[in-house]
Amino acid sequence: MATLLLAAHDPGGARVLLAAAPELRRRGHALAFLPAGPAAAIWASEALVAEAGSADLLLTGTSFHSGFEKALWRWAAERGMPSLALLDAWTNLDIRFDDGPPDCIGAIDHGQRAELVSRPWCDCRVSVTGQAHLQAVAAGLASRRTGRRNQPPLLVYFSEPVSLDYPGAASPGYDQVSVLRAVAAALPPCRLVVRPHPRDDVEAWRAALPPGVELGGDTETLLAEADAVVGMHTMVLIEAALGGIPVLAVQPGRTRRINPVIEEAAAIPVVTAPDDLAPALARLLSGAPPAPCPLAAAVAGSDRKVADAVAMLTPL
Repeated sequence: MATLLLAAHDPGGARVLLAAAPELRRRGHALAFLPAGPAAAIWASEALVAEAGSADLLLTGTSFHSGFEKALWRWAAERGMPSLALLDAWTNLDIRFDDGPPDCIGAIDHGQRAELVSRPWCDCRVSVTGQAHLQAVAAGLASRRTGRRNQPPLLVYFSEPVSLDYPGAASPGYDQVSVLRAVAAALPPCRLVVRPHPRDDVEAWRAALPPGVELGGDTETLLAEADAVVGMHTMVLIEAALGGIPVLAVQPGRTRRINPVIEEAAAIPVVTAPDDLAPALARLLSGAPPAPCPLAAAVAGSDRKVADAVAMLTPL
């Protein structure tokens, strides 16, 4: 079959490509990995590319800040190599493609596909490829979490660098530290652990932690152990919801929505009024089972959808 060059910079894109890799190999494709930035640690056990120009197709993630994938799409076009970029999130579409799109974009669902094709810059093919990392996380959590309950309950706060990504006038009305402080002040008795984002300054977090709050490490382990999860609009909230974990999005004083999918497609409860936070946290930690996540159908079979999109772009 084909030789595929997989490339990513941001963690989300790297994880989507890694989750799709087993199905691509099962279909006979040879894979070589070209990471940059945070993706290097995620792909540490994969075979890195030796000769990029010999690939039949470029398969990438997309980045919020880096121009890594965008430069590779241009490089591939100059060589007549088809390119496919998989989206890992529903946000910041214009920024991800502000230098022009690849030959094909892999949208997560049909709603995102419709949003993409409505953009004036989107003159490429758009396929629906799901979200392979969410598919893998949901399957893994379902098998690891059977019958667990901590005493006291374990609540994990998944941070993201809001103050970096949305500074000044772009602020949504809160940031990662203000949300943590609000959660810590409103909590019923429990153990609260903060998982910094890969782009967060961990030492800055240590200095900002309220008394009794801990820093945590591995995301998969924390999701497997958590009794409940809180965050702002990180994709980890959707991962947790798909895995059957009680989830709450905390956005006190919100002035605009960063990731509408959290409350629309994923149906995750969102707190925007500070006075509503304490009762919402009490419900979250009550032990009541959450409703099934409506996005489960959209992410099912994502690895196969990616492989099908690759097949449409590669020679027989």
